Order: sequence, then structure tokens, then C-alpha cells
Amino acid sequence: MRKYTNQQLLDIAKKHIDHFTSAEKWNQYAKEKQLPNVTCYKRYFGSWNTVKTQLNLLIYTNTKKNVVYSTKQLIDILQRNHSIAIKQSYWHAYAKDHHLPSYETIVARFGSWNHALSIAGLLDVKKDIPASTQSPSKQYSYETLKQIARKHLDYFRLRKVWDEYARINNLPSSATYSKYFGSWKEALKAVGIQPTVERPNKYTKKQLVVIACDHQDLLSDSTKWRGYASIRKIPTYQTYIRYFGSWKAVQMEVCKCLQETTNHPI
Repeated sequence: MRKYTNQQLLDIAKKHIDHFTSAEKWNQYAKEKQLPNVTCYKRYFGSWNTVKTQLNLLIYTNTKKNVVYSTKQLIDILQRNHSIAIKQSYWHAYAKDHHLPSYETIVARFGSWNHALSIAGLLDVKKDIPASTQSPSKQYSYETLKQIARKHLDYFRLRKVWDEYARINNLPSSATYSKYFGSWKEALKAVGIQPTVERPNKYTKKQLVVIACDHQDLLSDSTKWRGYASIRKIPTYQTYIRYFGSWKAVQMEVCKCLQETTNHPI
């Protein structure tokens, strides 16, 4: 029996990503191409869903059904919804309401939102130049920056949370605000937020990972975590972003933890 490393198995799956859908379909394809089958993947990763999570293939449209999209399907979806796709910040709510793949899933498959648009043939019709290519002095005014912050006030209170949210939604970063207003604290004051003294860390990273593992059914969508955390005594979404930088990084840490637990049972 041939031995693989976890990375080799992931690389094989990425190379044949359009066939890495259901366990039944992959077994059939793997048999034809002499590739490692589902049993092999489960032996290394613990479960089929863990593998798909590491490959960013799981899209949860509801609590009972998992939908996996091929690259061609993702392109078709972007093309059919091009008027929304070219407005990156609108995609999150629109995708959720229409049961479409999330922004994170599309970026994970193509590397970036602009690359996805380019592959779908939509980049040329995109009127707005990506924020990273624009100089702040030409792109924003003080009033525009304040309007943007007030519109997304729930994310603007913490710098790390804002930077992650701004990156995903193509909004000005905290560095841009600091440049215009002199500092992040002054930017907060300008939109009516009183800067607060940071509290001592309540959790360690290890504790956060353990808690996330205990609630892994909520990790597929950050909005699920936000809703549950608001009524239960568990760390908030913002706490995880502050420690890990992004929700995807949290998911990867949990996958790693679950994998280690599977490989080294107590």
C-alpha cells in the first residue's frame, strides 16, 4: 500500500478539483485514474468533510445539505450574476439570499476576486479600479471616509476586524484612515467612536481553538458563529479575528487540531 503525506493528498485533490465532489464520484474517478480513493483520504484526515474543508470546497446552503461547486459552475454563476459580481461588496448578502457560493469560496478557488472576474470574462466591464491600485488622495475625501466608516460601523470599532472586513469588501484599510486623520484613534473619534483601552487577553490561542473544535458545526459560516455567540457565552467572531487575522485561519487551525486528535487518539 502506497504511503502519502497529507500535503501530497491535498495536491492530488487540487489537480483534479472538478472531480472532488461526492465520495462516490471521487471513488469512481480515482479508480479510472489510479488515484488514492476516499478510504485513503479518510485514513489521513479523519473524514471526507475535513478534506473538503481544507480544500475550501464545502458550501453550506442549509444545515442539512452540502453543495460542492466545480470551477466551471463557479464561472457560470459569476457570469449569470455579473451585475452583482462586479460590485464585490454586494456579493456577501446577495450570495446568502440566493444560496450561491460565498465570496471566500470563490477567492479560495481562484486566488483573488479580480482573478475570478478575469477568468469569467468580467474584469473588463468592472468600472471601479481595485483599491490597491488607487492612490488614497485621488480615491477618497475625508467626508467619504467618514461615510464609509459609519455605514459599516459594527466592524470599524477594532482595527484588526476592520482590516479583515475592508480587505474582503474592497474598502479603505486602517492605514488609509490613519494617514488621513493622523492616527486610528483620531479616525474613530471622527466617526463618533470613543477609543477604549484594550482589555487584557481573556483567552489563549489554544483555548480558542479548543472552543472552536467543540462548536465546529458553526465554523462553515462566520454569520452562524456571530449569531450563536451573541446568545451563548463563547468567544465572539471579533475575538477570533483579533487572534488569528481571518476566519479562514480559524477554520484551518481547527482542521489541524481535529486531524491531530484523529492521528493521536487518547
